[in-house]
Amino acid sequence: MKRLYYLLLALPLLVGFSACDDNDDVPPVDVTVTLNGAAVVDGIVYVVQPDGFSVESVNLINNGTKNAVLGSVVFIWDYRRVGESVIQPYAFDFNTSSTQVGNHLFQVEAAVYAVDYSPCVALVTMPVKVVASVDDIPTGAEITDGLTLAATLTKE
Repeated sequence: MKRLYYLLLALPLLVGFSACDDNDDVPPVDVTVTLNGAAVVDGIVYVVQPDGFSVESVNLINNGTKNAVLGSVVFIWDYRRVGESVIQPYAFDFNTSSTQVGNHLFQVEAAVYAVDYSPCVALVTMPVKVVASVDDIPTGAEITDGLTLAATLTKE
């Protein structure tokens, strides 16, 4: 009976020395968002009201990681979820015809999963100014296709 008692006393010591792997690192990947129908001037995305814009793709660029992938991609307009895509290329069309002219916020949030790294979220936050016509966009900028923006990665 005493042996059992001593074994039970030693059990917490054995458990106390075990440790978990520290995998709280952000994976070395880049996430880009490509827009169509928008112009960028001084960090502000300009969109013409009746035309709208679209997210052509959300891409994951592996920088030497093992098997990294994107999960679902969520699209947020003025802090409200307006859409989600789970299929590559994670495209999304946004109709601004009923949106008020003025300043807005558009965000793209993508789950990032990589082997040997913590799950992360890639977030692209874009201040958007909806204008009534192309003439309201500052000089020197044109509405283009293929405008690419980079994301910031944070641990979940």
